[in-house]
Amino acid sequence: MTNIIIDADKAIELLKAAVKLKGASYIDVGTDPDGDGECRYYAVTLSEVREDGDEDHLGYEGKVASPVIGEDGRAEPGCIVGHVYYALGLDPAHIQTGLVFDTLLHSTADRSGIVANAHSLAGEIPGGLLTKDGDTVTITAGAQAVMSAAQAQQDCGQNWGQALIGAEREMNYL
Repeated sequence: MTNIIIDADKAIELLKAAVKLKGASYIDVGTDPDGDGECRYYAVTLSEVREDGDEDHLGYEGKVASPVIGEDGRAEPGCIVGHVYYALGLDPAHIQTGLVFDTLLHSTADRSGIVANAHSLAGEIPGGLLTKDGDTVTITAGAQAVMSAAQAQQDCGQNWGQALIGAEREMNYL
């Protein structure tokens, strides 16, 4: 088992790969008016639930989002940072549960040197940041800042080309 360390440069490389895959003009469905209006690290399917719906949604009426699970058992990636997680071998839905890049953990305004890794997140995410191959992932504060900048641009409705530009600009502050 190895520990994969993601620094700011590697984060930019992974964000560029996501942009290349989807295209610079791509806008995440979570920020698209035709989507469900909620950004997630993973792709979703929306299903209608009636008031007498299943046990998990009693009394709820409306659309429920469920992760799209790939052949490897991981959730398919959704947003730009979800694609980074997926490329690392992580499960974007598993990470979303722990809100690793939620601004409560780290924001571009707080460059305090927080390092997210399997040990510091073990209490927040069952099993920590473990890849499908059993490796651990350490994400430096610089990488967090870069990915948070990309995520913030995307969440404001910007396309992924603009999200990448925002991430690259963040490199000036590291």
